[in-house]
Amino acid sequence: MPTELPHSAAAQRCFPTETLAPELVHAALLSLAVELGERLRSRRQAARAVTMTVTFADRTWIHRSRQLPGGPSAHTDDLRDAL
Repeated sequence: MPTELPHSAAAQRCFPTETLAPELVHAALLSLAVELGERLRSRRQAARAVTMTVTFADRTWIHRSRQLPGGPSAHTDDLRDAL
């Protein structure tokens, strides 16, 4: 059973150059889901939602948050599917 749910947990990827290549962005998102899942499981915690912030080269940003449809989870597939 998970311990108390964390207020937040974060992971980030910075590309060395600006990219619009969908395969690179998708690979980074999958890597982040794996990293967060591993961290949550090692702490015996689970997430209720996933929030993603993308910052562009001109410093503008997009912020999106999604609740996990099946409830709190630390499973990589659940985190990935919420992205």
